[in-house]
Formats: sequence, structure tokens, C-alpha cells
Amino acid sequence: IESGSDFHHIPNVLVKNGGELVKEIINDLDSLPSLDRDILYESMPGLQKVGVRSFMSQRGCPYKCTYCFNHAYNKFFKGERRKLIRRRSVDNLIAEIQEVIEKFPTVRFIRFGDDVFVIKQDAWLEEFAEKYRRKIGIPFYCLIRANSLTEPVAKLLNRAGCHSVAMSIETGSPSIREVVLKRKMSDEMLIDSFELARKFKMKVYANTMLGLPGTTLEDDFNSFLFAKKARIAAPTFGIFQPFPRTELTQYALENGFLQANYDFNNTFSSQSPLSVYSQREKETQVNLARLATLFCFLPDCFIPLLQRLIRIKLTPLYSLIGTFVFSYLMSTKIFPGAYPRNPFFFLKNAYIAITYSLFADTSQSDVER
Repeated sequence: IESGSDFHHIPNVLVKNGGELVKEIINDLDSLPSLDRDILYESMPGLQKVGVRSFMSQRGCPYKCTYCFNHAYNKFFKGERRKLIRRRSVDNLIAEIQEVIEKFPTVRFIRFGDDVFVIKQDAWLEEFAEKYRRKIGIPFYCLIRANSLTEPVAKLLNRAGCHSVAMSIETGSPSIREVVLKRKMSDEMLIDSFELARKFKMKVYANTMLGLPGTTLEDDFNSFLFAKKARIAAPTFGIFQPFPRTELTQYALENGFLQANYDFNNTFSSQSPLSVYSQREKETQVNLARLATLFCFLPDCFIPLLQRLIRIKLTPLYSLIGTFVFSYLMSTKIFPGAYPRNPFFFLKNAYIAITYSLFADTSQSDVER
């Protein structure tokens, strides 16, 4: 790119008007070099003060959640004996973690960024639990689906040193969750999985989407009530944004929820892109998303207050509240001790987060004007 030369022949890089895409899947992940973190910390030295280091243990996801890119990705790359789910060896993963700990101190928390870190109990997870505990011993965070968090899996994660997991709800409506999103998980299973995580001392970070195709504001509020009932350590809420060529986007288009000429580059806005909501309803959804996390921790007698507040046009204030609550939960519950205690560092990052949030709140209305 720097030299201006042609690069359409590079596998998995699609160039506009560049001909057919060259597809390649690398099966042996151990053959790949470690990420070049130097270029990141040279560009942003302050990031090294954050004690979280991220790693990937595998690539690919076998699930078919309709809002996610993975099912479309798997369909696109399927064939020619390609192995879509690939995992690094435990020794290779441990070696990279040790290298990063030595080169970029101080590491206080490990984050595994896999789309799904655990699919089931297997020999890999058993080996990882033993070697990570013995050779690394730093608390870690990973992503897992509620249906994969069985008691044997929870025991192994706890033994390894797992402090927190991302295990999303996505919606409080069982029919939308199981039929529209293709996440075959009942309310009872979700509640049981959150309880199992608590039993094994793992904090849960769980996201819920509002404004899903086929839902109403009442559905959104019921999703908040379900998340509140689940007693999650860090419940978060966002507005559905469509990815091109996913099943959920196609579902929205076919049912008239999304305009046929929708510009997929306009997904930065926090407001719903669905045409079935009025502007007032979209603003109410955003307000609910900003305040819901806080109200998950307040007594039920505050629920009527929330119902009134989300209809008042105070989105910048709500964004400020939501940002501080989210930052507090992430720094104290999900990644405790990972962030510097320097108040100037906190204020700087809070300012960045608030600015980002406020820009997202106004960008959709700016585009519409």
C-alpha cells in the first residue's frame, strides 16, 4: 500500500474492481508469528499503562447467530477442505503470553478475544487449565456462550484462573432469541448459567441488544427487566446495527424493517436504523440503553422512574451517566486492578469515551438533516 503497488493477489484481501478474491484458510495457527505489538505501543505509549493484554487462542465460530458475521463468513469460505475452526496448541499460546509479559510489563490481566473461547470440555481445555495456572497465573477474561458453561467447564475455567466471562443475553424475548437470532437458549438456561458463573467466582459481562427486527419498545423494556433479574456483574445494552449479508439483515429487509437502499457505512450511530420506529422511539431506545445498566442495580421501586426518564430528551446527560457506570463496572468487576489508579489517566479516558458516545448520539440526526 505504501509503495502504491498492486496487491489484489494477496489472499483474503478484496480490492474494488480487482477481480476474483483469493481465499485462504491457515490451518496451522502455530506456524504464524506473534502479533507485532511494538507498532501499537510506539504509536500510543499510554496504552501500555493499561495492564490488559489480549490474545487469540483459536479462529472461527461454529454457531449460527443471525446478527453475527461468522455464519456468513463460514458460508463464504466453506469448501475445498478448509477447516474453519482452528485452534493453537496450548504450548504455543502459553509461549506468546510469556513473551508479552516479559516484553510489555506490567501485565495484570489477560483477555482472550476469541469469538468463543470454550465450545465444550475437551483435552485442550484440560491441558490449558493446568498449564496456564502453573506457568502464567494471571487472572483472565474470555467469551463463552451460556449453553457451553457446564459445571465441568466452569470448574476448569475456575481452576485455570478465569476471573470474568462475556456471556451475552442479546434479548429478553425467548421467541426472538431462539427463532430470529437462532440462539437456542431458554430463559431458564441463561439464568442457570449466570448462577453457575457466580458459584465458581466468575464475574459476567453480558450485553443485550435493543431495537431488534420484529421487536417493540415494550420488548426492549422487557429485555432490560430480564437482564436485571439475571443479577449480572456488568450488564450492558446497545442498539442493533445490521451487517451486510447476514441472515438478520436479510430478515429485516424482507419484512420491511430496513430500507432496501440502507447505507451500511452509516452504522456508527447509536440510533436504530430500522424504518419501523419513529424518531421519538429511536431516541427513547438510546436513552434506555444509556440508563439501563445503572437501573439494573437499583431496587425495583425505581423502575417507574426509568420509564419516565427515557422519554425525556436528556440523552447527553444519560450518556455521561452510562459512560461512568460502564467504566466503573469494567475497571472494578470485569478487569479489576488492570487500569492505572492515576486520576488523570481515568479522566482522560473518560473524556474520550464521553466524546465518542456523544458523537454517536448526534451522528444519525446530523445525517438525517
